[in-house]
Amino acid sequence: MKLPMSTELSLPQRFRRDTAAAHRQLDRLAILAPLRGIKLCPASYLRSLQALAAGHGALEAAVAQYPLDNPGCYRYRPRSQQLAADILALGGDSGAPPQSVFKLANEAECIGLLYVLEGSKLGSRYIHQLLTKQAPSLPRQFFAQCRDEQQDWQQFWALASSRLVHEGERQQAIDSAKRAFKRYIEQASALSLRLPA
Repeated sequence: MKLPMSTELSLPQRFRRDTAAAHRQLDRLAILAPLRGIKLCPASYLRSLQALAAGHGALEAAVAQYPLDNPGCYRYRPRSQQLAADILALGGDSGAPPQSVFKLANEAECIGLLYVLEGSKLGSRYIHQLLTKQAPSLPRQFFAQCRDEQQDWQQFWALASSRLVHEGERQQAIDSAKRAFKRYIEQASALSLRLPA
């Protein structure tokens, strides 16, 4: 007799499912198209990096203001300095450090932001490979910083699974991740209107 398969989603599956639409919307922003190799040149790449900085810096600033208590072997490694260095190397203005737009109420909300930040490292590996092939002279410290992304990703999920025990905490973390994607999209979109094409 076959046992029925469980239809309950794992925590990573729930995060992926519930943030998928926002993730796709971010990936499809025209200002980020050069990171997929579309119309890639130094000027378009600089605009993409500036768009990333607008959202990425705000997330990292929020996480830095809410350090996790006793995170075990997990430690978030920020990348805003590398992003600013790449922007400066292209002759751009990295701007003032962002003011956090997120007020984190609890650990679950912080874990939601970390989901977006750690997940971005997985995409960065692909972007680094693409840049290495298509435009090896462009600065790419921000994307090269992700050599240990798989280990960081696994450690993040170990932390999230141990801390998000109750359904309410899980939903708070997922909602926080969705807000993070939304803010990232808003900031990148606003920047695309201000920067010359």
